[in-house]
Amino acid sequence: MTTRFFLLAAAVLAAASCDALVGGQCADGYAPEDGHCVPTDVATGAGGSDEPGGAGGEGASDGGGGATSEGGGGTTSVGGAGGSGGCGPGLTDCDGACVDTDSSIFHCGMCHQYCITESCVNGTCEGDTVGHATVVGMSYESWNVPMRRLLGNAVFMHPNAHVRIVDFRAYALGSASKNVDSLLAIEAGFRNRTYELDSADDAIELGQLLETSSYDVLLIHDQVLAPSGYGVSFAQDVALPIQAFSAEGGMVVVLATSTEMAPLLTETSLLQVGGFVDMTDNVATLAPTDALAIGVPSPFASKPHTVGIGVAEAASPTMSFVFADAGDPSSPVVVHKVIIASP
Repeated sequence: MTTRFFLLAAAVLAAASCDALVGGQCADGYAPEDGHCVPTDVATGAGGSDEPGGAGGEGASDGGGGATSEGGGGTTSVGGAGGSGGCGPGLTDCDGACVDTDSSIFHCGMCHQYCITESCVNGTCEGDTVGHATVVGMSYESWNVPMRRLLGNAVFMHPNAHVRIVDFRAYALGSASKNVDSLLAIEAGFRNRTYELDSADDAIELGQLLETSSYDVLLIHDQVLAPSGYGVSFAQDVALPIQAFSAEGGMVVVLATSTEMAPLLTETSLLQVGGFVDMTDNVATLAPTDALAIGVPSPFASKPHTVGIGVAEAASPTMSFVFADAGDPSSPVVVHKVIIASP
């Protein structure tokens, strides 16, 4: 495992909110407001607001929001859980707010551990969990501002103030991966978020990390340099851990334009894909209220190595074609699925 870098921006969100889910539909207990889904009844904790960024809480800042290189080995953690501080018995100081981590939906079991079910019992989320799978037909060998914002929407859709990411880039182009690293740092700074990023060196290690570590987001880079048959062998090693991760509320983001990505997606059950088609036009949104489309101008120019995704599964209320080839709306470039499963 390699810990590549972390970015230290503001450690809390300005308000408790989550972006609209697939197709712009708000989940039960949420109402639309300014392009977002916000809780209709936000609980408060003793001694201050139970929302991220509540009363008395200030996030740490590095002053510039830049990325800092770290050496390999171990997980770099910034922000996050603190001790009881000046709080009363049974309460924890989470960036200045005294909260009960046994019952707080925003700090369930630890600081900044948001409970998407909004039911935190004895420090554990209960009820059905909601995971996300986002497939982006772009390699990020080159990019523009709309692509940067799209990537930020996909990764930072997770509501935690501090997002824990594990990525897989074994057969990715180094230039594309470096671009993704830089864009994540920029987007985190714009959103006042912090994150840590670990990289698995092979599929077996990735499966082990997903099973033994606590991550919010799995980011799979476009495996452009993968040998023939790699997509299937990857899935054999890691399909079950990925399925368990998403069923437990994890968010999976896959950048996919190359041949081996179709079987990789299909065999991991993230998305049934028959192949990819070349773009003929710009990229345009089909679902402007989806979380992935918020703040992304449409249409925008497609960069080289942008493809239409040959989706081979039936349409579903939990799947949305968010962006597509403007010249062929039946050819989606970005697909967003919600995965709902009982723990």
